[in-house]
Amino acid sequence: MSPIFSYFNYRTRQHPATTGSVIPVIRFQLEESDREVGRFWIGFLHAFRTIFPGFGQRFLAGIVDHHQQPAPTTIAQLTNELEQKNWELILENSSLISSENWWSGFVEWLQPFKEKHSIVFLEDSGKMMRKAGEELIHGISPKLRIALTASEIWWPRWFSEEFPGENCTELWHKLRVANNIKDFSSEIILPKRNLLTSLQNQLRREDQELLIQQIRSMINWLQDQGEWLEAVRLMQNNKDFEQAGEILQDKVEDWSSSGADPLEVLFWLKELPGVLLTSKPVLCLSAAQAANKLGFNFQVSYFISAAENNLYALQHFSRNDKLWREMVLDESGTTVQGILAQITQIRIGENHETEF
Repeated sequence: MSPIFSYFNYRTRQHPATTGSVIPVIRFQLEESDREVGRFWIGFLHAFRTIFPGFGQRFLAGIVDHHQQPAPTTIAQLTNELEQKNWELILENSSLISSENWWSGFVEWLQPFKEKHSIVFLEDSGKMMRKAGEELIHGISPKLRIALTASEIWWPRWFSEEFPGENCTELWHKLRVANNIKDFSSEIILPKRNLLTSLQNQLRREDQELLIQQIRSMINWLQDQGEWLEAVRLMQNNKDFEQAGEILQDKVEDWSSSGADPLEVLFWLKELPGVLLTSKPVLCLSAAQAANKLGFNFQVSYFISAAENNLYALQHFSRNDKLWREMVLDESGTTVQGILAQITQIRIGENHETEF
């Protein structure tokens, strides 16, 4: 089952073109996790691929994990690609990562494009009125105030169920009037960055235990609603990587087969620590399959090798080859032989493409 909401896609959703303009507007909303340079580039180029499918192919193929700096040769190739397209760019919340040592180089790289393209660095400059801010902080219960910091995405139904004694409907109304939130859909509210920061600044050290409990409550609720991908994102933010990996392992095959963007699949798998991802044969296989769909041949080989190394290491725990191949790896019944067979299919496909 595919999740309804994808934060990865939300951050790169298309922006309406300027009135009378036929030039597409690329939008990318940054977050603190984009301090990892490889992660930033994947999101940045995904934003362009929403307009130009297949854009930045060779560049993305070289980013094996979220920590990796792109090679100078691929940056030169990307520069040529960008010069051949008509586009405008909006980068939101760049102040969150502008202190990173690689950021100034990226901004400098963008400068020559400004001769032919509009590039805007947009910050959330709306300021809460002092009185309205004080009323917000003191007008709601401490527990609700803490819960509002749990995520950048607010689900009104969860708040209503979690805090039945609070008048959340009135709270949302006040925040809309003050222009501190906007409705993404009937199910989702997006707080403005300045509001979220204001609430986070109110957190005390002793609030952390309750905040973690609330995040876990939201995670469970999201899974019950079928929004498992957003649950995974919160788990990863909360450093619950093992649990996030288990859910991805359980869901990713069906998600991929239902038409999920393989770049997004690969992105969420790479959100796991590399040592965890490469230690799980099933996750490695999923990463290899996504990379194969994208034509990222080096990454296919990388993840296949990791999967095989883990599988062959399991031979030490089996008395013979037959028992090793029949070894069950997860609750869905995946076996060593099953993964090896799928790896063979990937390699057959690669060889077939090479022949042509």
